[in-house]
Amino acid sequence: MVVMPLSMSHAIDRENSCFKNEVCPEGKVCAAYKVPSKSELKKRLRMIQKEYRKPWQVQEWGLHWFSKLNERVKLRYNGFSIKKSAYKETVVLRYKDRGLTKKTKFYIYDKKDPKNPKNSGRKKPLLLVIPPIYDISPFDYWQAYDFAERGYKVAILDLGGMSYVSPLQPTSSINKTTLKTIGDANRVIEYMTSRAHVDPKKIGVFGFSLGGNIASLVFSVNPKIKVLSTVSSGAKFAELLTNSNQTVAKIYRKMRKKRENIASDLEYLTSLKKSLLFDPVYFAHLRNPEDVYMVFSDNDSSVPTKNQRELESAFCASEELGTSRWEKGEHFPVIVKDLFKRTYINDFFDKNLLH
Repeated sequence: MVVMPLSMSHAIDRENSCFKNEVCPEGKVCAAYKVPSKSELKKRLRMIQKEYRKPWQVQEWGLHWFSKLNERVKLRYNGFSIKKSAYKETVVLRYKDRGLTKKTKFYIYDKKDPKNPKNSGRKKPLLLVIPPIYDISPFDYWQAYDFAERGYKVAILDLGGMSYVSPLQPTSSINKTTLKTIGDANRVIEYMTSRAHVDPKKIGVFGFSLGGNIASLVFSVNPKIKVLSTVSSGAKFAELLTNSNQTVAKIYRKMRKKRENIASDLEYLTSLKKSLLFDPVYFAHLRNPEDVYMVFSDNDSSVPTKNQRELESAFCASEELGTSRWEKGEHFPVIVKDLFKRTYINDFFDKNLLH
């Protein structure tokens, strides 16, 4: 296995002149974020680089025969009934972390048989999909089939469903979980580029909701990923988890406040912010603004609109520049609405990866 080092020293000296801490809504608790000092930023990047260097081995490999090329999956898209089909492959990688065996699990979707990758002709672009934290959704599966049909290889990272934000997980350990996910994404990329006939120069990442939060972080710290697209996602994770009305976030917040004797939302926010060393606000300035396309919802309580505006400014994105788009409505309706406008995201990925 060839481990590619994280090299972003050329961008450390950049300033994030775009990022802005938005006004805190009435009745909410907020925290001011800023880009860490150069020495602190390098320290955190070294932590990520150490995670990237952990050698891995393939533990499981299997073709899902129920997803053979001749399988027909009917979907509704823009009012038309279409048929999508692709092979589905499950991969589990095993690696050591402080003497413990850990796993990275993901699913590959491809138009051609992954047992014979050279039959696919030229190397394909890779789209890495980060699912919402509650589990892989039907939208993720739909997108995997759709992009595989159009010439991509797609890898959906398995976050472990609800276990990712288990109420049993202390606030102090969330940073370890986040760092593992950053490493998992890189392990997927290493596997795909070394064994799955993927073009290492054509890698994109996508996520919606809290999956988009993670995707934006993964993109900001991994130069192997060329482009990013998100839907209804935000920045400032600690603050977002404190103010979100999303069910998983509410359950976690309620349980941890009780278990850790946290008396107030402000104390909860302070505890999370201290633990979470990795956030797109800290690293977004390391990437080029033109390499993102983001869709936001202007009346969102699951991923608060305030945090979405802060993700937009962290990446210097804007509707004027054509790197973001705002939709009216709450969280889930906007995600559904975007499915009927998916040509914007498709065109963004195709322009940067497929053509």
